[in-house]
Amino acid sequence: WSNKDSKNDEKLQEKIFSSSSTKQGNGQVQPNCAALYELLQSSKFDRAFWEDEMNVRDCLRIDYKRFQVSPPSPTTTTTSLAFGMSSVLLPMDSLVYKKEGGMASFQKEAQDYMESVNVNLLLILSMTIVNDEAQREMIVIGKGDNIVKDVTKYLLESDDAAFLECAEKKNDIAVVGDDSDGSDKIPMKWFIQGNTKGSRKQ
Repeated sequence: WSNKDSKNDEKLQEKIFSSSSTKQGNGQVQPNCAALYELLQSSKFDRAFWEDEMNVRDCLRIDYKRFQVSPPSPTTTTTSLAFGMSSVLLPMDSLVYKKEGGMASFQKEAQDYMESVNVNLLLILSMTIVNDEAQREMIVIGKGDNIVKDVTKYLLESDDAAFLECAEKKNDIAVVGDDSDGSDKIPMKWFIQGNTKGSRKQ
């Protein structure tokens, strides 16, 4: 949670270890599970925590998963692909424009993170609650072999991904370059997910 101090800590302890907490036979107090769950949930979606207390790298690594995709067949010369998936609980705009450098700074931070975890493809999945409605966005970052173009085609054209109802968000994300511009930057695409109930992790 954000902006903690000693008084906040005392209030949290009182709420979790209140009179409704269960005292076990050994004298230890069982925390109030409902209060603890409520606290963890509110902390999880605390926008100040995501925006003010964590940098881009922290946001990318706090809920990060790595996947290894095997070659199509044992005889193929295609190497396996490792890709990462970072789930964040803040609007994508807030993540991308965390630093003064805006999109360019975000691109550099994301690229550095990809190199540190050794993946060529990173999916950033954003989920927020606005007026009790889920809002979902996705950024695809990749390098080499037109990988972002392939993922984009899959999300926008494949029947398998149609249930997500993805639409590309047009903005200044072009500053990060594309597969053919010869720059040292890596291509990125930003999508809005129309079907907010669809799981992107399938």
